[in-house]
Amino acid sequence: MKWYYTQNINEKQAVIDGDENKHLCLVMRAKVGDRIVCFNGNGIVSECEIAEIGKNQTKLNVLKTTTHEKQKTELVLVAAAIKGERQDTLIRQATELGVTKIILTETERSEVRLKGEKKDKIMRQFVACCKQCHRPFLPEIEFSSIEVAMQECSNFVKIFGDIGAKTGVLDIDFGKIQNNDVVVFVGPEGGFTESEEEFFKNSGAIGVSLGSNILRADTACAMLVSLIKAIKQW
Repeated sequence: MKWYYTQNINEKQAVIDGDENKHLCLVMRAKVGDRIVCFNGNGIVSECEIAEIGKNQTKLNVLKTTTHEKQKTELVLVAAAIKGERQDTLIRQATELGVTKIILTETERSEVRLKGEKKDKIMRQFVACCKQCHRPFLPEIEFSSIEVAMQECSNFVKIFGDIGAKTGVLDIDFGKIQNNDVVVFVGPEGGFTESEEEFFKNSGAIGVSLGSNILRADTACAMLVSLIKAIKQW
């Protein structure tokens, strides 16, 4: 069954409106009696049956509800903002891979500056990705500096992409690290500057190489997050 996002859901009823209702009624041509899945992005996932279809909203009867527990570990991605569709790809892949928070930032070599970033647009991307991959929790989104992000995640295992590093993610002995929360810093194609790398090292972050090839920023984000999830078996 297809998933639809709504904040208007309780034990007995759910209501879908806005763009979700347009897609349900006009694109999918849903009918009374059809069954769909509604989720609220905060762990509630309900199997529902359409009871009433209206122009502005659709009312549903809740048949069965599953309450998912939020994962106990945090996986935060701090990424340099990049251009257009590649940033959309970064957000989509990070969501599908289970990143709990994305922090978009500026670096000294960033080609894109954070001016007028639209959080609503990114939240719509989160919703679309969670519907596609059946993820019950929406990630969080922030726009911040590297310094603020580092302070926010000061107790996390801190990893940053380092083009010149001789060690990789597989060389990190996560078994000897008590804190399970991880924050990953990924820069633009040109990498971080020496001063930024020095800041990371002084903050206790571990620099890792992603191989001999220079990766696009969105590819580097997906690869690094995937490696960490595989190693920690999340």
